[in-house]
Amino acid sequence: ERRPVVVEQEAEIRQHFYLWRDASASMEFNSKATGYSKRESAEIMLLAFAKHLSRNEELIGIIDRRGTYRGGKASEAIANQLLDVNIITGSMPNIGRRLPQNSTAVLFSDFLMDHTELLKGMAQLSGTGLKGYLVMTLDPQELDFKYKGHVEFNGLEGEGKERFKKAESMRAAYQQKMHEHIVGIETMCKAKGFKLIVQRTDEPLHKALMAIYGLTPNAPASSFAPKM
Repeated sequence: ERRPVVVEQEAEIRQHFYLWRDASASMEFNSKATGYSKRESAEIMLLAFAKHLSRNEELIGIIDRRGTYRGGKASEAIANQLLDVNIITGSMPNIGRRLPQNSTAVLFSDFLMDHTELLKGMAQLSGTGLKGYLVMTLDPQELDFKYKGHVEFNGLEGEGKERFKKAESMRAAYQQKMHEHIVGIETMCKAKGFKLIVQRTDEPLHKALMAIYGLTPNAPASSFAPKM
């Protein structure tokens, strides 16, 4: 007796990931506390994440460029795109194409821009259906401000030079301002469907990637409050 056999095939729906890293001048900063600049740290994290995604056959692309990649060659293609000097981008990515709905965007930057500019960039991302993660990549001095004595600060993006005779006297006010900035970004992220991850360049860079996968809890913005 023949019996009907029903074979069910589950449709395989691959997730689209769109990656981006800030290439502006401020990302070149690194203090003596770490061997990597913020830009180098961001690129290491981005490529490591792309390599892991490629093992799972996920579709990966750079927000500013055309095309997506999958498989073992994906991370290599992404690396080549990062080195493309023709990519012109600002402090936030520019979306020049229609991206698949419900894709995941992962942005690596210091996000040390005005909140208005950041909110405008995030509104463009969320308006196209993108959600995901902001990996705020910061040098330890940008969080701790352990400068002492006479210090001259030279803005990397045309802000000019500032000299201070007693830098340590500014520490508390600076840390408070940075705390408020991070809390403000976290608030914007929650409103736009993103999650903020703060990664120090003097700590293992894989911590941010583990936080993306939910393997380790991410420190909330409140934990970056000034240490009194």
